[in-house]
Amino acid sequence: MPDNSFKWLDGSRFDFSHWASQPKLEEKEKCKAIVIYFNGYWAMPCGWKYTMFCQRQVEPTVHKDLQDYGSKVIVSLKERLSDLEERLKELKDKKQTDDAGDLVDDDTCGIRVYRRGLALARIAGQTAKPVRTNEIPWQVGIEHNGLVIGGGVILNKRWILTAAHVFLNSYNASKYRGIVGTVEASEAIYVFFDRLILHYDYKRKPNDFHNDIALLRTNKDMRLYPKWNLLNSACLPTPGEEFEGEVIVSGWGHIDSEGTPAKRLKKVDLQIFDDKICESQFNKSYDKKIMICAGSYKGGKDTCMGDSGGPMVKIVDTIAYVVGIVSYGIHGECGKSNVGSVYTKVSSFIEWIYNYI
Repeated sequence: MPDNSFKWLDGSRFDFSHWASQPKLEEKEKCKAIVIYFNGYWAMPCGWKYTMFCQRQVEPTVHKDLQDYGSKVIVSLKERLSDLEERLKELKDKKQTDDAGDLVDDDTCGIRVYRRGLALARIAGQTAKPVRTNEIPWQVGIEHNGLVIGGGVILNKRWILTAAHVFLNSYNASKYRGIVGTVEASEAIYVFFDRLILHYDYKRKPNDFHNDIALLRTNKDMRLYPKWNLLNSACLPTPGEEFEGEVIVSGWGHIDSEGTPAKRLKKVDLQIFDDKICESQFNKSYDKKIMICAGSYKGGKDTCMGDSGGPMVKIVDTIAYVVGIVSYGIHGECGKSNVGSVYTKVSSFIEWIYNYI
């Protein structure tokens, strides 16, 4: 290691011979090529407040090798910064993906682990039967003031999809709580919410259920499958995807038109109807671009009051996709044959969903 001594930046010795004492230079004219190795590091006394220097007739220049070295250092630093920025971007993207729960590509969404052999239960109908534990792990019951007022579907560990019209009493998310991981209301596992987002084009008007969709965020992460079999998310469809045939709808709502409350979670198998059925029933209030019409040709099973916001799922190769959200129907006509109920078409709102979760 060098001694505490003055040197020029080119490494040559700082020689005091043949020098003349001169006044201190102005700040902008101070020598910039003198350094001292002092206490383990190089210092530039030109910047010291009370330093006085003699002037040399020919100001020393920086050695070319040092210039080349400095250039290499700058290039190396730029490369390292670029690598660091790229790594930070990767970490940020990974965090966003984790937060979103890998909604479409997640290999675990739509999976359910339960004992087989249960006959289909009816949400509305005298032959209603209970759902088995774990059979519908994405189901959420939404409570307000101790009463189940609607349903929802788990999308990932923090977000639940539901219907906007469920929240008539308050838009304050903390006023509601969710029932998850159970089929018995008396054995409820509760989650709590810190954010409620209604679709920006939802209008709170009588007989207007356009854009009837909303999102609830839980205040803590939920433990989903495979960490816990009681809870899992349903998969989202691709934007604009169309479905037909049999679907499954579930909820905690009334089991008949008289308002008899369900004591256990119920499900029902329905058929997606031709849009013309609901267009004839509801006239201009039905919009096939953002709604789905479904029901039973024979009657005896349907959604009813209290099921709003609950999931309509389509099972594709054993995987459940949430294709609709319970929206509205004809009052007092739960379970009538050839009478359709209306569901918000989830595939029409995929971009909106991803904007928030």
